[in-house]
Amino acid sequence: MGTVIVFLIVLLVVGLAVYSIIMDKRSGKGGCSHGCTGCAMQGKCHSQSSENRDQNAEKGDR
Repeated sequence: MGTVIVFLIVLLVVGLAVYSIIMDKRSGKGGCSHGCTGCAMQGKCHSQSSENRDQNAEKGDR
């Protein structure tokens, strides 16, 4: 019985972690949350308009 409870707790934690990652990705947040200027994958994971938005946000232009 204890093994089942521990399994369900671990399953819940993993499920919440995956849910959080999916929600972050849908809202446009990257994996590291530090912007794209220093990222090696800068031009690969976002569209051009998203890159311009990130660069303008870093400069303070909105």
